[in-house]
Amino acid sequence: IFYTNKLGCTLEWEYGDPPGYAGVKFGTADIHLSENPDVTNTGESVWLYIMVGVDTLYNGLVNGVDVDGPPEQRPWGMREFHATDLNGYRFVFGKSTE
Repeated sequence: IFYTNKLGCTLEWEYGDPPGYAGVKFGTADIHLSENPDVTNTGESVWLYIMVGVDTLYNGLVNGVDVDGPPEQRPWGMREFHATDLNGYRFVFGKSTE
């Protein structure tokens, strides 16, 4: 629900009953999501970088998405903001400004 209702991904397919594996579309990107009860990592050391129009995405986010703040220009030529999903996994959304 976080990926579809909060980030605006489109559910493409699900596998299992109940579903434990699914594919969502984020713009033109396909993202596969899997539940694994044997994994206990909270996601604190894992993050995913997604290249996207950050200002449009940030302005369209549904309330309840945990973000660190609005998009900022970084010295390495990217405009970025950070978000965290319900399991603690970090996302960096960025767009090149060079």
